[in-house]
Amino acid sequence: MIKLRTLNLEKFDITNIDHYTLAKRLHTDLNVTSYISANFLDFVEKIEVNGGEDDYQLLTPYVVRNEKNVPVGMLGSLSENKNKEVDLWYAINPNYRGYGYGRKILSQITQYLIEEKYDDIILEIDSKNVESNGLAISQGYNKVTESYNGRNKINVYQYFKK
Repeated sequence: MIKLRTLNLEKFDITNIDHYTLAKRLHTDLNVTSYISANFLDFVEKIEVNGGEDDYQLLTPYVVRNEKNVPVGMLGSLSENKNKEVDLWYAINPNYRGYGYGRKILSQITQYLIEEKYDDIILEIDSKNVESNGLAISQGYNKVTESYNGRNKINVYQYFKK
C-alpha cells in the first residue's frame, strides 16, 4: 500500500470484491473507456498479470481509497521508462465525481511521483472531457500536443518538475 497525504493506493487485485466491483463500474463508463481502453476489465487484468516487476511497479493499476477507506477510483501508468518518465492515467468512480477526488488524486500522485524522483509526468485526456482537461491545467500540467486514439482526439499534458 502507498500512503499519500489523504488517500491510500493499493495494488489492484481482481480477486478482491471491492477492486473487481470498482473495475466493473469503470468498465461501463464511457468517460473511461473512451480514452483508457474500450475493454477496461481486460486492460487492468492484463496489466496486473504482466506488470509489477520492481522497475515497473507503477504499471500495476492501483485502487484509490479515500479517508473512510472507500474505493473511489483507480490510477496507474500506461508506460514507464528508465528516464524517469511516467504516462499516468486515473479514473474516478462516477458515484464519487464532483467531490474533489480527481483533484486530490492528481495533486497527491503528482507530488508522490516528484518525491520519487520522476522527471516527467504525462497525462493523456480525451479532449471532450472538459473537467479533466481543466483539472490538469489547474494542477500545473501544460498541454504539449494532441493525438488520436483511433476514436477521439486526445490532449497530451506534461508536468515539468520545477
